[in-house]
Amino acid sequence: MKLDIPYEDICKLIEESGDRLIGLEIPEGLKRRAHDISREISYRTGSEVIISGNPCYGACDISDREFIEIGVDRIIQLGHSPILQNTEIPINYFPLRSNLDLSYILKEIRESIKGVIGLVTTAQFITRMDEIVESIEKSNDIEVVISDGDSRIKNPGQVLGCNFSAVPNNVDFYLYIGSGNFHPLGIRIAKDKKVLVADPEKNEVRKIDFENSNFLNKRYAQMEKAKNANTFGIILSTKKGQMRSNLAMEICKLIRSSGKEAEIISMGDITPGKLIQLGFDAYVSTACPRVAYDDSERFKYPLITSTEARMLFDDSGLEEYNYKFDVI
Repeated sequence: MKLDIPYEDICKLIEESGDRLIGLEIPEGLKRRAHDISREISYRTGSEVIISGNPCYGACDISDREFIEIGVDRIIQLGHSPILQNTEIPINYFPLRSNLDLSYILKEIRESIKGVIGLVTTAQFITRMDEIVESIEKSNDIEVVISDGDSRIKNPGQVLGCNFSAVPNNVDFYLYIGSGNFHPLGIRIAKDKKVLVADPEKNEVRKIDFENSNFLNKRYAQMEKAKNANTFGIILSTKKGQMRSNLAMEICKLIRSSGKEAEIISMGDITPGKLIQLGFDAYVSTACPRVAYDDSERFKYPLITSTEARMLFDDSGLEEYNYKFDVI
């Protein structure tokens, strides 16, 4: 994906703040450009830039504790919209605007769709929402609805991998602008309504084929394995934007009440090697749900979400219609 780095805005902020030591967080897909980005910021501002080598999967995933120890004045995080939270060091978020051509997919939408649509997208396209709405509503047969989200959502119409609160109600179907199927699949499960994906990378408009998706089969397979486990490690994330202490304790109590053994484990990045060393039969992650959704096949032991743990141990059953995404 072609992404614009907002150097002018970043450098203006640094110059006006007078900060001289800058911590730079870059999403995984841009890590190979870290050197060029750091060099450009340093050249323009005269500041020293320290690149975080830690994974950065979202605005919830910040390295503020490490940067405080180093003595950094300010953190610049690229690629994400802010999530409201308290930090011990100033942090500024700069979403990266995709400059992919949208004209073809928007034309396809105008010519093939009718009705009231709920429009959603990710940070890469959020700054182009006005452009998108204006183009779509050239068709008299389409009405666009965009909704605000909760306190974790900065922009109307924006979805995260862990939060679908900006998905509107009372529409005929949903239109997701972006690549991949994870976000629209989450919307499909959360709202039980048709979802179309307008994918600028593939230059196509497609329907989420929920009925033939392997996602639920994989999740139920993980849950079935976890159901037969005797010992559970409840993972409590130490990442500031993913730390759900009360939830971890609730899930631990729930599993123990079923006659199983459970312990709470604090952890930053969740990796297969860490879980193997701990030696539990199964794990419940209260961190970002995408760790379980995207990476479960990498782990030797079952790894389920807190929502899936409730489905297993609160007698709600495993029927498909009960399945819910874990959200933060």
